[in-house]
Amino acid sequence: MANYLCDFGNIVVTNSKKKPFIITNVGKLPVSFQFDKKFLSSFGMVIEPDKVNKMLPGEWKEFNAELKTRRVRDAERKLDKTLDIFVKNGPRYTIQFIANLAVPELKMSHDSLEFGKVIVGQRKTFQIRFENDKEVTCDWSYSYRKVNSF
Repeated sequence: MANYLCDFGNIVVTNSKKKPFIITNVGKLPVSFQFDKKFLSSFGMVIEPDKVNKMLPGEWKEFNAELKTRRVRDAERKLDKTLDIFVKNGPRYTIQFIANLAVPELKMSHDSLEFGKVIVGQRKTFQIRFENDKEVTCDWSYSYRKVNSF
């Protein structure tokens, strides 16, 4: 029995990631197999094409595995699933799918910005630090909203 690993790395929850892989028939007879779609869909995986009929010796086929993270409650966990592939009239193979599911998080060095008294016509500067200690990138933006003065 041969074991293979498909590592998706870090994935932002509610996003998806694709990984191509190739299967080659190194035997002397044609092979047929199919992926268990019900098992794969139970953790958000799709593999296309999902079956192979009579792959000839020396022939290879490219497959695309896509992992779709759906729920925020999946956050902060390691995905580790093993798929058995049963070759018709042949051996069993396994592919282990692993991924780290994470939610980006932007933290500020201060909970609020308190400038205290500011004299009209002068400015005060206040420094804050933003930090993301997660394994995935955190996209953010700044927007300016003018406050009515009295």
